[in-house]
Amino acid sequence: MRSKGWPIRTTWTAPLIDYAAKGSTLELEGTEMVEGKANYRLKLTTKDGTARRIWVDGATFLESKMEGNPRRLDGRMRRVENTLRDYRKVDGVLIPFVSESKVETAPQTRKMTVDKVVLNPQLQDGLFGKPMVAAGGNPAAGRVTADNAIAHPPAAAAAAQ
Repeated sequence: MRSKGWPIRTTWTAPLIDYAAKGSTLELEGTEMVEGKANYRLKLTTKDGTARRIWVDGATFLESKMEGNPRRLDGRMRRVENTLRDYRKVDGVLIPFVSESKVETAPQTRKMTVDKVVLNPQLQDGLFGKPMVAAGGNPAAGRVTADNAIAHPPAAAAAAQ
């Protein structure tokens, strides 16, 4: 079931980048304080009519808060807000190293802290091939994951054994 006005799908790209080319519209709803800082409250409406709000810091013009996909809690759909902070420059790109999610009426938040960001790492072609079958016939044992793809590429993993 889809709640009108709430996004169901999300992308890995920032929603404000090329919003018009994606068929979205943007309007300024006003200003609001977020964590003690003056922010612009924007309403982004996608071409399918889905709307969500994004708060942009008035001094840095970085996204500070976004409406997220709703969650069911206590039998009702609840609003979700994602707060972004601790922006750091990585290879010339500002990346939020802290993201905190709050579900309406929930007492706790979920906080994600990024330790390290690597942009455009060199990856070996072998990472994108068919998974290896380990001894014993368990295909999952040789599967490449996000955790071991960069830290242990196939050549390094073989040399380590």
